[in-house]
Amino acid sequence: MKNKLSLVFQILFSTLILKSQTLAYSDTLMYYGSQLYQAKDLILAKEKLDSCILLNLRNDECKYYRAKIEYDMKSYQKASIMFKNVLALQENDASSWHMLGLCFTSLKHYDSAEFCFKNAVRLNSRRSEFYANWGNSQFLRGNFEHADQLYGTAILLDEKQAQYYVNRAEIRAKLGNKEDAQVDLKQALSIDPSNAMAQKNLAERTGFDKKWLFFLALGFVLFFSFFLFLRSKKH
Repeated sequence: MKNKLSLVFQILFSTLILKSQTLAYSDTLMYYGSQLYQAKDLILAKEKLDSCILLNLRNDECKYYRAKIEYDMKSYQKASIMFKNVLALQENDASSWHMLGLCFTSLKHYDSAEFCFKNAVRLNSRRSEFYANWGNSQFLRGNFEHADQLYGTAILLDEKQAQYYVNRAEIRAKLGNKEDAQVDLKQALSIDPSNAMAQKNLAERTGFDKKWLFFLALGFVLFFSFFLFLRSKKH
């Protein structure tokens, strides 16, 4: 009897040791996979993270990075399924709700995207990119006023992001607020003078205004010249 109990305990102990080693190896794979992802080596990162998931199906961080790889590879449908799997493990993960919103935006499922972005900002209201990307989604569906409001919040949270001003300028141009759009573009260039999009858009907008001023002035000169010509004929 004692021998049997001893054998059972040995098996249980060996199983626990094996499980702890497996989980430790899984965490190691997750670490290397995430580092490779940051280094943009998506193929090798994918391989490490797949091995991590096989060893530990409940490693939500590993699944999160794996889903991000699919998103970066533009496999939006597959990425959306993977982010849903992460949320099944961690329903209060704001970053996963945000990424799922990006997936749905890319798939043009704007109602679903809005639901996800609302959850993301509910769980973490201090992440400026959550509001900015929600604003992009609203812009794409044609809700320019809401997009403008969301970018206003994003800028309040992080006023040093030049691209936020560039994007809001495009939104405000759609709303017909050309002066506000130019102010945003100038603000973007004051933060990042090398921002090519801000330079291009500002040049186009100011160039457009100057072109019309030129034609207006030319028209006035021609009209005045014609008026003087008619007057000289009378004399």
